Amino acid sequence: MIILQLLFLTMLDFVLAAIKTICINRIQAGRLKLRSIDLLLCMSSLVSVYTLIYSYVTDDMK
Repeated sequence: MIILQLLFLTMLDFVLAAIKTICINRIQAGRLKLRSIDLLLCMSSLVSVYTLIYSYVTDDMK
C-alpha cells in the first residue's frame, strides 16, 4: 500500500514539474517575454502571501 502511495506521489511530481516547465516557457516566450529575474520578482511577493495565509490556516504560526 505504501509503495502505491509513493508511486502516486512520484508520478504526481513528474506531472506537476512538466506543467510548471510548460507554463514558465509560455510566460517567458509569450507576449510578455519576461526574463527570469522579472518573473521571479513578480511571483515572489505573491508566493510569500500565499505561504503566510497557508501557515495561518493550518495553525502553523505559533
